[in-house]
Formats: sequence, C-alpha cells, structure tokens
Amino acid sequence: MIHRKISCYTKCFFTVFMALFIPGYWIGYGPLNFLWFSDIILIMTFFATLFESRFLASMAAVGGFISLSLWNIDFFFTLLAYLFGIKLASLTAYMFNSELPVWLRTLSLFHVALPFFLLWLIYRLGYHKRAWVFQIVFFWIVIPITWFVTDPSKNINGVFSYKIYKWLNIEATFFLIIEFVVVAIVIAVSHLFFKTFKKKSSNKFIRKK
Repeated sequence: MIHRKISCYTKCFFTVFMALFIPGYWIGYGPLNFLWFSDIILIMTFFATLFESRFLASMAAVGGFISLSLWNIDFFFTLLAYLFGIKLASLTAYMFNSELPVWLRTLSLFHVALPFFLLWLIYRLGYHKRAWVFQIVFFWIVIPITWFVTDPSKNINGVFSYKIYKWLNIEATFFLIIEFVVVAIVIAVSHLFFKTFKKKSSNKFIRKK
C-alpha cells in the first residue's frame, strides 16, 4: 500500500483551481503573463503537490516564499488604505482596479494562500538542499526571456524598471545584472530559512514520537 503525504482532496481542490486559473489568466492577461515569477511558482507548486515532489516543492519554496510574503504585506497595507479612502500606487494596486473583472482579481488571491501552503508542503514532503541552486539558474533563464518577449509597459518581473523609473539612470545590461544578483541573494536567504525550518520541524516530530 502506497503511503501518500498529501491527501487526494488537496490534490483535487488544487486541480480544480488550476483548471480555472490557467484559462482565466490566459483570457484576462494573455499567455505571457505566466512569465511572472509568482505564476511560475504557483504552477511549480501544483506539480509538486500532484506528484509529491520534494525537489519541485523546494524549488517553489525558495523561489517564491519571500516575494509572495512581500506581496501579502503590500496587499494588506493597500487594502487598509483603500478602506480609508486612500489610493496607493503600490504593487498590488491592481487588486482594487475596478476596470479589471472581479473574477480575475479573485483568481489573484492565490498570492495570499501560497506562502502558507509552501510552508506546509515543505513540512509534509521535506526540503531538498540542492533545489535552491536549480531555482537560481531557472530564474536566471526566465529573466532574459521576459526582457525579450514581453511588453515593457507591463514590467513583468520588474525587468523594465530602468525604463519606467527614469531616476534610476541605469543601462539595461547593468540593471539585469543587478536583478540576477538580487534574485540569487533572495533565493539563498530562502534556502537558509527552509533548511532551518525543516530541521526544527523534524526535531519537533521526533520529540513527539
């Protein structure tokens, strides 16, 4: 008998959500929107859940946990400001843009749940200590692809920030190098966090036994 670490209910719920999310985002934003790091992390997390892959779960965790957590902080500050009638030009301001359909913005709420789900996934499946290196290389491939094929006005993954924020006064090549370095640092920090997180959660489990 095969021992499953993730229930069929969880897998089924995730599959139903993805069946709505992928065509919904495709129609609402277009296929290139899936180059956003957060969308990539969601898809990676889905396959990690479906196949109970510790490696994919670890890649998703180190690649998305910090950025998704920052998204949540920004979102709840923007929500608070919105409730007081203040409009902020924040990263998550689009969530309060009435020009976008409610159903499309509702799909974007996956950002709220995903960091917590990633923590749980690592707790259930374990952490692969080499995944962070592969995730850095993967995102280093995604960054130039994003720069070559996407619309600068959408600034997907921030690759065109040097154009949008003129005060930066930085050439494209130099800015992309900076982004490569920042991505590597963020993932390395996430690696240290999840390495410690899994070690502590494993110790608690052993003590309980």
